[in-house]
Amino acid sequence: MTETTDTTETTEPTGPERSGAWLRRNRENMGLTQRELAERLGEYHGRPPLNVMTIWRWEKGQRTPQARQCRAIAGVFGYDVMVVLRIMRRHEIF
Repeated sequence: MTETTDTTETTEPTGPERSGAWLRRNRENMGLTQRELAERLGEYHGRPPLNVMTIWRWEKGQRTPQARQCRAIAGVFGYDVMVVLRIMRRHEIF
C-alpha cells in the first residue's frame, strides 16, 4: 500500500526555489488572489490591506517581507513563524 501526498499542502522550498516562488505557490494552493492575500495579511494585524504591489514585488523577488509581515504570512499559511523567517532570510539580498 502506498501513501499519497496532498499536492495542495504548503511546504518549504526545495532546491533553488526562491522565497517569491514559495509565496506564490502557497497563495495559489490556498486559492487566493494577490489582493485576497493582501487583505488577509492586513486583517491578521488589524490593519488595512497591504498594497497589492507589495505582494507582487515579494513574488517577483524584488522585495523581502519584514519580520512582522513574516508573522502574518505564517499565520495565513499555517506555518510556524520561524519557518517563514528562515525561508525569507535565505533569499534576502543586502
